[in-house]
Amino acid sequence: MSPLDLAFVLGALVSPIIGILSIIALAVVRPAPRAMWLWVTLVGVTAVAWITYWFLWGKAFDQVDAGLDPNAKIEVAMGAAIWVSAVGCVGLAMTMISASWSARPARAASS
Repeated sequence: MSPLDLAFVLGALVSPIIGILSIIALAVVRPAPRAMWLWVTLVGVTAVAWITYWFLWGKAFDQVDAGLDPNAKIEVAMGAAIWVSAVGCVGLAMTMISASWSARPARAASS
């Protein structure tokens, strides 16, 4: 599996699932405001990159459907968008895990 394939799997396919799971996890955990701001930023960046990728994919598909080669600029922009979405997905997973781990002692102490 090439790095671009891995970025596609993480960015285009897994990032919506991780986004939804992070919403659920952070609503349950209720992390510190710093973690919440990081989460909001990562969700925003990942969502914009994901939407941008699929928008550009549609443009490239239309060009191929018309019998034209996809524009090189579209290909480069699609690659950049998918990498941003993949990195955001990994960042969301790390934020979700670290917020859960940091909230455990506080939850155990209050019980």
